[in-house]
Amino acid sequence: LIWQAATLVALLARLAEVPAVAPMILDAPPAGTYYDVYAYRRGGVRFTKEPPYHADLVGLPAGLLLQLDSAGSCMALRTDLARQVRYTEEEVFVGLSRDIYAHGGSLWLDSGLVCTHPAD
Repeated sequence: LIWQAATLVALLARLAEVPAVAPMILDAPPAGTYYDVYAYRRGGVRFTKEPPYHADLVGLPAGLLLQLDSAGSCMALRTDLARQVRYTEEEVFVGLSRDIYAHGGSLWLDSGLVCTHPAD
């Protein structure tokens, strides 16, 4: 993944508001498609490659937090939560996300923050 230091700092700052937070994960330009369509889910629905990526992102102002079922690729967790949760071998980030909720946490998307996945 490619990210800016400011993106990671902003994710960490969000932990004052929520237990776990993830950025948008897009394919490198010029694609503009969503990269992590396996792990990113809300309301039981996976994100899609093409905009708007998920119906609940339509009209959402950039930077507004949106609660997720699961996320992947990159996320920040509060230290106390990070010490308790685990990836699963089968589902990796999806299993980790499930464990966040099992330990009383929640997972949020900061729609204004983006990391990119380099072109293959």
